[in-house]
Amino acid sequence: PDGAWFIDLTPIREEALVVDEAARVLGVAEEPGRPLLQTLGAHLKAKRLLLVLDNCEQVIHAAAELVGAILRAAPQARVIASSRESLRVPGEQVYPILPLPLPRKDDSLETLAKSTAVRLFVDRAQAHKPAFALTEKEAPAVAELVARLEGIPLALELAAARVKLLSVADINARLKDR
Repeated sequence: PDGAWFIDLTPIREEALVVDEAARVLGVAEEPGRPLLQTLGAHLKAKRLLLVLDNCEQVIHAAAELVGAILRAAPQARVIASSRESLRVPGEQVYPILPLPLPRKDDSLETLAKSTAVRLFVDRAQAHKPAFALTEKEAPAVAELVARLEGIPLALELAAARVKLLSVADINARLKDR
């Protein structure tokens, strides 16, 4: 009822700035003589909202402190946090995102089109370049790319963003030259 809020922690490198970013996104101003985390908790106390914290890993301790404080102050709040490691806060449920099953290099176009890893890559590539299609010509390069990226969803997403500027073969060539 009180909305969903996205807090992108990707650019944050200093743990001290995590609470500041959450307050900025939520529109909470600092109050004189009161810690910002406490002000944030008071602001959220009676709210029923969803907070999405993205990319917590580089500021994991501050993210965990923020989430713990919010959940203590606002029991009706819900938090989804993406991170390579657990926040280790009470009540946390961890849902690991495992690599997707890989197709074989010699799979047919029809079989490749059914692969979840290939479908994710193609779907995300089309979001960046609507004309992108899995064709007979493109299929071996896509199968190679998906295998090279080990079916890791985030890696597939990042590679798919490159099709706007590069062919799949070019992306593969760049991955060979690390």
